Amino acid sequence: MGLPDRTKKLGIIHVAKKQCRLSDDDYRCLLQSAAGVSSASEIDNMTQFTAVMKAFENLGFEKKKPGFVYIKDAQLEKCYMIWCDLHDEGAVEWRSYSAMLKWIKRMYGDFDIMHVSQKSQAIEALKSWHGRVVAKKMREAAGGRKA
Repeated sequence: MGLPDRTKKLGIIHVAKKQCRLSDDDYRCLLQSAAGVSSASEIDNMTQFTAVMKAFENLGFEKKKPGFVYIKDAQLEKCYMIWCDLHDEGAVEWRSYSAMLKWIKRMYGDFDIMHVSQKSQAIEALKSWHGRVVAKKMREAAGGRKA
């Protein structure tokens, strides 16, 4: 059957190893005792992955939970609200605040030094993008063109 989201799960295992500050020998011992493998790449099912993660949790590993983002700038907050809507509609892959900032930086430069009119342009661009995404979904739902 294989391990779903294999790359992501292997990444989590390596983050846990680093967070728990395990030596390579200790890490391999943990893998062997928890899942019967000598390398994370040998983990091929959810049972093994879950056992390894349980062992890391017993050592104090905590997976990060999505946190609350406090935004001081009202225009930036508006951008992030629209960005989250775009994510919910499936238009952007990453919902994170940092992903939105990267998009803004690529399109307009550093948000901290942008002029008010440029910030408004960013908001309007996001609103237009969202409008196009919603309109496309409505056309598709009505049986219109798919492209």
